[in-house]
Amino acid sequence: MLIVHNDRISYEMRLTVEDTYSFSMHYTYVLRSMKDGNLYIGFTSDLRRRFAEHQQGRNTSTKHRRPLELLFYEAFLHPDDAMRRERYFKTDKGKSTLRQMLREYLSKNILNKPQGSL
Repeated sequence: MLIVHNDRISYEMRLTVEDTYSFSMHYTYVLRSMKDGNLYIGFTSDLRRRFAEHQQGRNTSTKHRRPLELLFYEAFLHPDDAMRRERYFKTDKGKSTLRQMLREYLSKNILNKPQGSL
């Protein structure tokens, strides 16, 4: 909605109940195995539920790597953006970006792990 006040233009956004449903977020996230120090990258529309599923062993990729901690997440308005970011983080360039973004934490907290892991 456009509002004009004494030759000033300002914008006002009024949300309806229906509008708030369109703001559901989609997440790209990074988990760290406290068992082996390796990282897991995924995406979801319900971060709390998905993290609980990982912790309960309901994901085959992380089932034997528990306990896990959530290191990082990003929120997106569109699921395709979250999926694209997940795919990027799984590339060599994306892994390098993650290492750079999380360098302080990783330098102090990553366990010794096999070659080839993030």
